[in-house]
Amino acid sequence: MQSSQPFIIPLWPDGAAGSEDWTQQEQISAMPQGGLKVIRNVSQPTLTAFLPDPTLANGTAVIICPGGAFHFLAYEHEGTQVAAWLNAHGIAAFMLKYRLIRTGEDFMAEVQERLADRAKMAGPMSALAPLILADGQQAVRLVRQRAAEWGIRPDRIGMMGFSAAAG
Repeated sequence: MQSSQPFIIPLWPDGAAGSEDWTQQEQISAMPQGGLKVIRNVSQPTLTAFLPDPTLANGTAVIICPGGAFHFLAYEHEGTQVAAWLNAHGIAAFMLKYRLIRTGEDFMAEVQERLADRAKMAGPMSALAPLILADGQQAVRLVRQRAAEWGIRPDRIGMMGFSAAAG
């Protein structure tokens, strides 16, 4: 049982440094095979808070970082479903929507092309890696700052990542 509806918190309320000039529109897409829903073209990072039922809450929180080869976020099965499991065990969950490599409509072809050639992946990643790190660090800071408000112990905040976000 969850105490409230998930709510979204801007990670950088005054704008995300390093991506101020990004113009891509964030969108939800379906993977060509299987229809898995993913989020692409994130330029404004957020945390989605999933707080557990207060009668189950144990003061622990986990920031969840869905994977997706740095091109998309597999937000359902590596995000919202994980948050539901954590909440059922009394753990507050915060899904991090971090900045990604910009993709077009045929995003899977772009992913495959970049992953097949290290040089094609190195260019976008050299600029993106520090931004992703900053998003992760800011997520931890934000959860620590608001821990009392959410009934979380500041020394019981963890982070878990899937696939690309696990590195």
